[in-house]
Amino acid sequence: MLLSLTIHNLAIIRRATITVGPGLTVITGETGAGKSLVAQALAFVLGGRGRTEAIRAGHRQLVVEAVLAARRDSGVTEILAELGVPDDEPEWVIRRSLDRDGRNRVVVNGVRLTVDQLRALGDLLFQAHGQFEHQGLLQPAYQRRLLDTLADATDLADECARQHARCATLRHRLEDLRHAAAEREQRLAFLEFQHDEIAAANPRPGEDEELEHHHHRLAHMGELRTTTARLLDRLREANPSLLGELVAIRDGLHRLSGLEPETAGLDELAEQGEIALEELASGLADFARTLHDDPAALAEIEERLATLRGLHRKYGGSQQAVLERQAAIVAEIDALAAVDAEQDRLLPDLQAGEAALARTAKQLSARRRAGTTRVEEEIPPLLEGLEMGGARLTVELTPVAAIGPHGAEEVALAFTANPGQPPRPLARIASGGELSRLGLALRRILAGGDPMTLLFDEVDAGVGGRAGERIGEMLAAIAATHQTLCITHLPQVARFAHAHLRIAKRDAGGETTVEVDSLSDAQRIDELARMLGGDEQGEAARRHAATLLE
Repeated sequence: MLLSLTIHNLAIIRRATITVGPGLTVITGETGAGKSLVAQALAFVLGGRGRTEAIRAGHRQLVVEAVLAARRDSGVTEILAELGVPDDEPEWVIRRSLDRDGRNRVVVNGVRLTVDQLRALGDLLFQAHGQFEHQGLLQPAYQRRLLDTLADATDLADECARQHARCATLRHRLEDLRHAAAEREQRLAFLEFQHDEIAAANPRPGEDEELEHHHHRLAHMGELRTTTARLLDRLREANPSLLGELVAIRDGLHRLSGLEPETAGLDELAEQGEIALEELASGLADFARTLHDDPAALAEIEERLATLRGLHRKYGGSQQAVLERQAAIVAEIDALAAVDAEQDRLLPDLQAGEAALARTAKQLSARRRAGTTRVEEEIPPLLEGLEMGGARLTVELTPVAAIGPHGAEEVALAFTANPGQPPRPLARIASGGELSRLGLALRRILAGGDPMTLLFDEVDAGVGGRAGERIGEMLAAIAATHQTLCITHLPQVARFAHAHLRIAKRDAGGETTVEVDSLSDAQRIDELARMLGGDEQGEAARRHAATLLE
């Protein structure tokens, strides 16, 4: 609900603040006083078109700020969450400015938004019926939503949209899987070839290093045997041998220690050296016994190494890289198999989803047909009371080739103001005044709907007397469930208001300005007297105005 509207530098309005409460608020004033500027400002701050020529002469910027009571219904909460706008305050502040260079700045609860984002939010908060930008009644989406509201079918429509979106997601996924099937098969065949090639070789971690060691030994067997034999000969067989020389040295040291006590212990070092050489000779002898030529084993190792090196060249350059590639191949094969399983699973899901969508769309169509009957039966009597006798509003339900997000048909309103003439699309033939009164009549039979602020501008254009009275009664009935603002020229309408605002031009130092006055009961009598066409001070006009208010 709108709480206040502050306007800076809009046309002839320098600064004006309007405080609005629940129920019906009427806005009156002399012709040309600037009443419709209020509607223009409200539309602007809630996402309507901004024109630089509307900026007050001599000023560089138009600014409008709206303060609204917070709403907690799901539609508004969801869009605020999407936009990143906090909604935890009891009041929401929307501020929009327009510079002469055409630059807009929008701030909602302290968060910068684009004009398009503001418009999406404003469509949930405000609706105008009149001769300016926000003529939602002409928009196909609004006409469809209006019928669904009248037919008590909004839940079905929302469910239809959800089911269609889910089916579309499943269908797109299946199409992606089918389009990629040939490529997936080729990839799977390639992976299986690689897997079989590596599996056939069956490489083991560290196997290549072990084989390299064995190959090196077998390839150098002759050199190993020759070197080992030469060393053993030098240790034991040569004349003199190292062991023979060391034994002679040990014996000499033993005799020397008997002659000179200071040399005692040197012979023990010689004995230790003899023992070490004996162990060395024994070790070499043991090693020599293991040295045998094995051409067959060498050829087998070389063949195995060639196989492993071939894998290394193809799959990463090392034994570890080959093993990692094998694991990756197995994982990808499993993933491709899972894709096939997903396709098998998604097809029944899609079929079930399409069947559910068809059922929901059928139920929605039935509700819409019932709503169509209601519109075509209840609207004509209301229009007749609004000086539009003989006018008809019909609803055209055009089947679509395939069920879409909005059901199995397109919805369009058609209108004729003259008996005997066929209804034609509303956007093509309805005048501004007719649209305003159609919107009023439709709102009258809505009996609820979204809790938005409604504004009716020139809804009483071209009517008077009893028709004006009926318009006032309808506005009062609508205001019981919706905050309603009405710009009017008729005292028969103004008398139903819960609050009355008067727009007046004033001369301030040679400059024309507009002021907004909230009228007391006594002031309302004066204003209604003026609207009746009499002198505000005339007793007859004042008595008539007082009678209207009573």
